[in-house]
Amino acid sequence: MDAVSWVSFLIVWGFQIWLFWNGIDWITRFLNFAGLFVYVVMIILAGVIWMKAGSGLMSEVGTIFKGVGSYEGTSFSAFLAIVGTMIAYFAAVVINYDDFSRFVKTQGDMK
Repeated sequence: MDAVSWVSFLIVWGFQIWLFWNGIDWITRFLNFAGLFVYVVMIILAGVIWMKAGSGLMSEVGTIFKGVGSYEGTSFSAFLAIVGTMIAYFAAVVINYDDFSRFVKTQGDMK
Protein backbone atom coordinates (compact mmCIF):
# COMPACT_ATOMS: atom_id res chain seq x y z
CA MET A 1 0.00 0.00 0.00
CA ASP A 2 1.09 3.55 -0.56
CA ALA A 3 1.35 6.21 2.17
CA VAL A 4 -2.18 7.56 1.68
CA SER A 5 -3.65 4.06 2.01
CA TRP A 6 -1.70 3.41 5.21
CA VAL A 7 -2.73 6.73 6.75
CA SER A 8 -6.37 6.11 5.82
CA PHE A 9 -6.21 2.61 7.26
CA LEU A 10 -4.68 3.81 10.53
CA ILE A 11 -7.25 6.60 10.93
CA VAL A 12 -10.19 4.24 10.40
CA TRP A 13 -8.59 1.58 12.59
CA GLY A 14 -7.98 4.07 15.39
CA PHE A 15 -11.54 5.39 15.11
CA GLN A 16 -12.97 1.87 15.36
CA ILE A 17 -10.85 1.09 18.42
CA TRP A 18 -11.92 4.36 20.05
CA LEU A 19 -15.57 3.58 19.31
CA PHE A 20 -15.39 0.09 20.83
CA TRP A 21 -13.56 1.33 23.91
CA ASN A 22 -16.34 3.82 24.54
CA GLY A 23 -19.00 1.11 24.59
CA ILE A 24 -22.29 0.29 22.94
CA ASP A 25 -23.81 3.71 23.66
CA TRP A 26 -21.22 5.43 21.50
CA ILE A 27 -21.61 2.81 18.79
CA THR A 28 -25.38 3.31 18.83
CA ARG A 29 -25.01 7.09 18.60
CA PHE A 30 -22.52 6.80 15.78
CA LEU A 31 -24.71 4.37 13.81
CA ASN A 32 -27.75 6.59 14.27
CA PHE A 33 -25.73 9.58 13.07
CA ALA A 34 -23.90 7.85 10.20
CA GLY A 35 -26.91 5.88 8.94
CA LEU A 36 -28.47 9.01 7.46
CA PHE A 37 -25.29 9.82 5.54
CA VAL A 38 -25.14 6.31 4.07
CA TYR A 39 -28.54 6.87 2.45
CA VAL A 40 -27.69 10.41 1.35
CA VAL A 41 -24.46 9.28 -0.33
CA MET A 42 -26.25 6.30 -1.89
CA ILE A 43 -28.87 8.60 -3.44
CA ILE A 44 -26.18 11.02 -4.66
CA LEU A 45 -24.20 8.18 -6.25
CA ALA A 46 -27.35 6.83 -7.92
CA GLY A 47 -27.92 10.31 -9.35
CA VAL A 48 -24.33 10.49 -10.62
CA ILE A 49 -24.69 7.07 -12.28
CA TRP A 50 -27.97 8.16 -13.85
CA MET A 51 -26.38 11.36 -15.22
CA LYS A 52 -23.37 9.50 -16.62
CA ALA A 53 -25.55 6.76 -18.16
CA GLY A 54 -27.62 9.29 -20.06
CA SER A 55 -31.26 9.39 -20.99
CA GLY A 56 -31.39 5.76 -22.15
CA LEU A 57 -31.10 4.35 -18.63
CA MET A 58 -34.81 4.00 -17.90
CA SER A 59 -35.53 2.36 -21.25
CA GLU A 60 -32.75 -0.18 -20.65
CA VAL A 61 -33.96 -1.15 -17.17
CA GLY A 62 -36.78 -3.11 -18.80
CA THR A 63 -34.30 -5.28 -20.71
CA ILE A 64 -32.74 -6.68 -17.53
CA PHE A 65 -35.36 -9.42 -17.21
CA LYS A 66 -35.83 -10.10 -20.94
CA GLY A 67 -32.77 -12.30 -21.17
CA VAL A 68 -31.08 -10.32 -23.91
CA GLY A 69 -27.37 -9.80 -23.90
CA SER A 70 -24.12 -11.69 -24.32
CA TYR A 71 -24.33 -13.91 -21.21
CA GLU A 72 -23.68 -17.48 -22.35
CA GLY A 73 -24.29 -19.32 -19.08
CA THR A 74 -27.39 -21.20 -18.08
CA SER A 75 -30.15 -19.84 -15.90
CA PHE A 76 -28.97 -22.19 -13.13
CA SER A 77 -25.46 -20.69 -13.16
CA ALA A 78 -27.02 -17.22 -13.02
CA PHE A 79 -29.09 -18.38 -10.04
CA LEU A 80 -25.94 -19.68 -8.31
CA ALA A 81 -24.23 -16.33 -8.90
CA ILE A 82 -27.14 -14.50 -7.28
CA VAL A 83 -27.24 -16.89 -4.32
CA GLY A 84 -23.47 -16.50 -3.90
CA THR A 85 -23.81 -12.74 -3.90
CA MET A 86 -26.52 -12.88 -1.24
CA ILE A 87 -24.44 -15.22 0.94
CA ALA A 88 -21.42 -12.93 0.62
CA TYR A 89 -23.53 -9.89 1.49
CA PHE A 90 -25.09 -11.37 4.63
CA ALA A 91 -21.92 -13.19 5.73
CA ALA A 92 -20.44 -9.90 6.93
CA VAL A 93 -23.34 -9.41 9.34
CA VAL A 94 -23.22 -12.99 10.57
CA ILE A 95 -19.45 -12.97 11.03
CA ASN A 96 -19.54 -9.63 12.88
CA TYR A 97 -22.50 -10.53 15.11
CA ASP A 98 -20.12 -10.94 18.06
CA ASP A 99 -18.88 -7.39 17.57
CA PHE A 100 -22.44 -6.07 17.54
CA SER A 101 -23.55 -8.02 20.59
CA ARG A 102 -20.40 -7.95 22.72
CA PHE A 103 -21.35 -5.10 25.04
CA VAL A 104 -25.11 -5.57 25.36
CA LYS A 105 -26.71 -7.02 28.47
CA THR A 106 -30.19 -7.86 27.13
CA GLN A 107 -31.84 -8.59 23.81
CA GLY A 108 -33.71 -5.29 24.11
CA ASP A 109 -30.38 -3.42 24.16
CA MET A 110 -29.39 -5.18 20.95
CA LYS A 111 -32.42 -3.75 19.12
